[in-house]
Amino acid sequence: MLLMPETDKTSAINLAENIIKVISQHNFPNQRVTISAGLAVYSQEATTANKLFKLADDFLYQSKREGKNCVRY
Repeated sequence: MLLMPETDKTSAINLAENIIKVISQHNFPNQRVTISAGLAVYSQEATTANKLFKLADDFLYQSKREGKNCVRY
C-alpha cells in the first residue's frame, strides 16, 4: 500500500505503472514477479478512509482478475 498525500490521480497512475514496469523487467532468479494494483483517490471517489480502502481493494482484485501486472482505478 502506498499513501501519497497531495498527489493527483494522474500522477498516482503514472507512478503505479512505472513500479509495475520496473518490477516486471527485473530479472528475479527462477521466477517471474508481477504486480497487481488498485488505486483510489480520497475525496474524489471516497469520502472516508474505510471507503477509500474498500475501493482500492476492489480495484486490486479487478486487476488480479484481468491478468495481473496492471493497475485498475
